[in-house]
Amino acid sequence: MAKPPSSASEVPATKRRRIGSSAAASRTQPPAGPAAGAPQSQTLVGRLGALMDDATLGDCVIVVEGKEYSCTRAILAQGSSWFKTKFFGSDKGRRPAERVVLKGVTTAGWLAARLWLYTATWTTASTSMEVEAVIAAAEHLGVPELTVHAVKDAGLLLSTSNAVALSNLSWSGRAGLERLQAASFEFLRANFDAMRGHLDLCTELSLPVFRSLVCCASLHVVNEDALLDAVWRRLSGAKHSEDEVKALLGGIRMKLLSEESMETLSRVADGEFTAAVPAPYPALQRGALACVLRGLRTLSTVRRDKRLALADASLPRGVQVKKSACVMYGLDQTGEALSPFFHVGGHKWQLVPYGKSLLDIQLFWPRDPGKSRIRWP
Repeated sequence: MAKPPSSASEVPATKRRRIGSSAAASRTQPPAGPAAGAPQSQTLVGRLGALMDDATLGDCVIVVEGKEYSCTRAILAQGSSWFKTKFFGSDKGRRPAERVVLKGVTTAGWLAARLWLYTATWTTASTSMEVEAVIAAAEHLGVPELTVHAVKDAGLLLSTSNAVALSNLSWSGRAGLERLQAASFEFLRANFDAMRGHLDLCTELSLPVFRSLVCCASLHVVNEDALLDAVWRRLSGAKHSEDEVKALLGGIRMKLLSEESMETLSRVADGEFTAAVPAPYPALQRGALACVLRGLRTLSTVRRDKRLALADASLPRGVQVKKSACVMYGLDQTGEALSPFFHVGGHKWQLVPYGKSLLDIQLFWPRDPGKSRIRWP
């Protein structure tokens, strides 16, 4: 009968390596249980999510719209700069707050923010009002990552019924909404013709955005008359300053307007009542008049005959009278004498005798001298 080895040194090297690897595998094998085989990240997210509903483990209470929520300060503070300052500010001797009332944050915004802070997951927003609530909560609590997800959802939710509201939200001054600004403007540009009958487009849309649409060369609109009609609705809905009137009407291409629209524009400039503008206020009248006067030269179909000479004292604007250049010299009997060179209008000239009764005025071009001549008796 073989005697077993008394120590590890007596065990062959190949067997020792096999035994060591088997022991290491048994030590790293996860324990059997209900979570066996599940990713560790999902398990951690599930456990942190369970803390949201376990009031016994909370160490603070958050009050939103009168309802209390038990939370853990450390979890809220690690993802929110506002909570971090609130609970663990610079005052080390102060006891952390145990009850916090959130003002300016709706329930929908708070629930989305709490889910993100606990589990780093996001529930897709289903309405524009929900998007606005989440963005407001993210700004108040200092959670910029939440704003990024809300903006993505807003871009997918854009429709003719909420484009104006989302556009106004994107220009509300909150940080991180640049992508929503671009997406909402592009939607309004492409769907302007379908939306120009909507009251909110002509009255509630931010004035700088509305003006940018009016001046946009690639705006989708059936014709310039329809665009002017939308501008009239905007200007007659609420009083605007003279500069605002000129900015909006200045985007209209008057050459493309019909005679009826031009008549309406002229009547508004005269302060008369029209169907488009029942009561033109003074600033509207002055702004319309300025646009009409500015567009007169563009609208005119009369062209001056360039063959008609202008009067001596009549010169087009921008034209300056220049002094004449005189060159005097005598010809001998042979007619071979040449004038000295002289410069007029940036060119080099010379008078050349041509026979007994004719003279040439010769222009010397830099690249082709001596080939351009004017003759007179």
